[in-house]
Formats: sequence, structure tokens, C-alpha cells
Amino acid sequence: MEPNHTDMLGYGLYAIAYGTSILAFLMTRINWLRVLFILSSACYALYYYIFPAEPLWLDVVTEGAFVAVNLLMLCFVFWAGKRIKFTQPEKHLFDTSFSSLQAHEFNKVLKISSWLALEPRTHITKKDKSCEFVYYLFSGSVEVSTDAGPAITRHAGSVIGEVSFMLETHATANVVAIDTIVLLAMPQARLRKLCKSNERIGSAVESLLSAQMATKLADHAV
Repeated sequence: MEPNHTDMLGYGLYAIAYGTSILAFLMTRINWLRVLFILSSACYALYYYIFPAEPLWLDVVTEGAFVAVNLLMLCFVFWAGKRIKFTQPEKHLFDTSFSSLQAHEFNKVLKISSWLALEPRTHITKKDKSCEFVYYLFSGSVEVSTDAGPAITRHAGSVIGEVSFMLETHATANVVAIDTIVLLAMPQARLRKLCKSNERIGSAVESLLSAQMATKLADHAV
């Protein structure tokens, strides 16, 4: 017996539900993941209500609950994001280095951090000395020197103290400001605690610091 139009509609609805649920797992942005799960769960709920001989109420209610929860979370994220107002430097940092986070998650990083403006020749870290912060260099340039080779200049967008943070060691290089610089100083202890309490923040920080370490290893200046 060939499938009728109703059967084809049911197959199509189920295929959309299944396909969007698989696609959702490929998303790196949580909002898009939620949108796809809402579409998937809504299609499943319609399928379980319309196409079985009798509605499968347990499945309908379960999928409906997924829709409600994800809609609620999307509304919360939108509301929380609207309440947060970033300065221009904060927005630039958010867009360039922490774009995988929601605004309210990045705001947690900012709350434990502070902006610093330092004069030329100021020492930021000293090799084999305690390093209490991870620094994001927002503007200006610094000189990084170790015992392994000649000094290297780092510019805006670089991170200082990432090796110390990742390996939980003292500073591995002498870093000195070349000109007037602006830094975001993130306390290592508080940042580590925040990363452990929020997996998404932890992943974003690890991704940023790992990329920095890879760049410096490539330049033979860890």
C-alpha cells in the first residue's frame, strides 16, 4: 500500500523534528541551539498529537515542556542582555574575544576584572615571580623577554600571563610596557573559580588562552 498524503505529512513533520534536533547539536551559539530545539520539540509535539491513533499525551506534554523552557530561557537572555550596557572597549573585547558567550556571562568576567592604564617602561610581569592576574592588552605594545631568545613585541589583542594561569605557575617572561598601554586585569584566582562554576565561560577563556599560547609557541616566546 502506497503512503497517503497524511502519512507523507507525518513523515515530513517527524523528519523536520529529527533533523533540527541533530542540527541543534552542531550549534556553537546557545541561542541558535535553543531556537532549533524549540522548532524540533514543537514538531515532535504536533506529530505525537495528530498522527497516532490516539494522542500520545506524555510525549506531547514532554515536548511542550521543552518548548516552554527554551522559550523562557530565550526571553531571559534577551531581557538580561538589554539590561547590560557595555562601554566601547568592553564591547570590542566581547565581539572579538568572547563572542561565544552571552552578554550576561561576559559581564561576569568584567565584574571580577579592572581596567588599568600603565605608563611606558612599567613592568607587568617578572619572570619566576608571582603572577596574580591574566592581562588582556587592549591598546599599546609590550616587550616580552625570556632567557630563550631575543625580546618580542606584542600588540593590542595579546594576553599576558596565560601560561601562568593555565599551568598554575609563576610568570614565565618579563613583560614591560613600551608605550602607554591599557589592560584588562583579570585576577587569576577569581577567574579560575568563575571558569569552574560556569562551563561556557571556562570554555571561552580556555579557547582564548590556548590560542595565545599556540601563537607564542610558534614565535618561540612562551
